[in-house]
Amino acid sequence: MTAVLNKLGVYWEVGMTQAKARMAYSAWFWASLFVQTVGLLVMVYFWSAVYENQDSIKGQSVQQTLNYIMLARMLSGLTGSGIIQRFGQLLNRGELAIELLRPVDFQFQNLAQALNRWFTDLLMRWQLWVMALVFFHLQLPSDPLAYLYFLISLVLGCIIVFFFEWMIACIVFVTTESWGLNVLKEGVASFLSGALIPLTLMPDWLRTVANFTPFSKAVYVPASFLSGLTPVSDGPRMLLELVLWAVGLCLLSRFIFAKMVKHATIQGG
Repeated sequence: MTAVLNKLGVYWEVGMTQAKARMAYSAWFWASLFVQTVGLLVMVYFWSAVYENQDSIKGQSVQQTLNYIMLARMLSGLTGSGIIQRFGQLLNRGELAIELLRPVDFQFQNLAQALNRWFTDLLMRWQLWVMALVFFHLQLPSDPLAYLYFLISLVLGCIIVFFFEWMIACIVFVTTESWGLNVLKEGVASFLSGALIPLTLMPDWLRTVANFTPFSKAVYVPASFLSGLTPVSDGPRMLLELVLWAVGLCLLSRFIFAKMVKHATIQGG
């Protein structure tokens, strides 16, 4: 038990380095604050305009949609862990071998850093919560179970996205190019995660596709619990589904990494 706690303590300290790095640059902090605020305003006024001449779309009221969109904007940064760029940097700098020799699991070390980075980003979006509650009348549920399912699904969704991104990042070992791969992933993730359009308003075939991607697990599923689009009675079933996703992608991502890392070629050698 002590050994397990010591190992978890190591991953916690490794993860905290990412949190400190995110808070270290004040210019980046204020620029991020501005961009997030403008993004929330654009999405709220866009969806208000969509509903201007109608009370509901597919049975969903304007307030339900606005509740969801505001929550989704706060979670929109959870579809990227930065692991694709990190793999590219490690290859370009010739540091991959050093990272693999460290006395901690390479994948879990990066998972700890990603979780701390996401947690820090969520804390840094405090102004969005204030704006949503004060100016746009964000309505939150009164049932404590909705908050519990939100928190658990949020953590599981982030873990699922990380393992999926890990598999995509392994492509860098063959192509040695990470920028284009990351741009493509970000574009697909923004749309299919539900950060721009609620999945409930998508055509049936597109909603089915989005539900089968990991990105919707980090944005749509948690936001739908707090916005009321998903009833709390569905909570246990959806959490079980997320656990299965996480375990399956963890095993698959480790298998793919073990195979693909053999193709890694360090720049210059």
